[in-house]
Amino acid sequence: MDADGSNNLPLINTNPYYSSSLSWSPDGAKIAFDLLGNIQGDIHAINSDGSGRVNLTNNPANDYKPSWGTVPNRAAFDFDGDGKSDISVFRPNNGVWHLSRSTQGFSATQFGLSSDKITPADFDGDGKTDIAVFRNGTWYLQRSQSGFTAVQFGQAGDIPVPADYDGDGRADVAVFRNGIWIFCKVQTIMCAPCSSASLRTNSFQMITMVTGKPILQFIETAFGIGLARLYPF
Repeated sequence: MDADGSNNLPLINTNPYYSSSLSWSPDGAKIAFDLLGNIQGDIHAINSDGSGRVNLTNNPANDYKPSWGTVPNRAAFDFDGDGKSDISVFRPNNGVWHLSRSTQGFSATQFGLSSDKITPADFDGDGKTDIAVFRNGTWYLQRSQSGFTAVQFGQAGDIPVPADYDGDGRADVAVFRNGIWIFCKVQTIMCAPCSSASLRTNSFQMITMVTGKPILQFIETAFGIGLARLYPF
């Protein structure tokens, strides 16, 4: 609408369903809202002019009250913490990580086996990507500040999807299994103990797969800013 309250423009037509909890993005370009369908509520987002509607969640549980937060300005695979992504290679035949760091130069580190799934992320929150692998349910982390640790979380066949799910600046261990995201939100640097009380499981059938892979990165960056606490943990 105009500043005087005239020229109202309906942005969201959800008839016959009920929508609520509208949340404007910090830059005013997007609106997130929950929509109560036949049984469950789901999270949707649209452009501020009412176009480009996207259904973000679709699962048996109720998803509601979305809020927005800024995505930290961090470069992916920044092994020396200078804010720039570094060229890196993992050679499975010998388990060696070859890092061409933009500030600290070249390094080679043997860490992992040929059958491991590599999971580099900043697990100790120092702004540097840590060398890490996932092996049949065990995470092996070589953290740049806090040193080595091993965390039992997940099982063989899981897809590791580490990311900062609770906004504390440290990557959390998480796995994707048959349409279910299982998170261990790190309360301490070692994420211990990962007891049943520490697990948050949610089945998101609509947003589980894109070309055969979890779409965690799509949810975090598709709108240019992040949806904070989009999922009910």
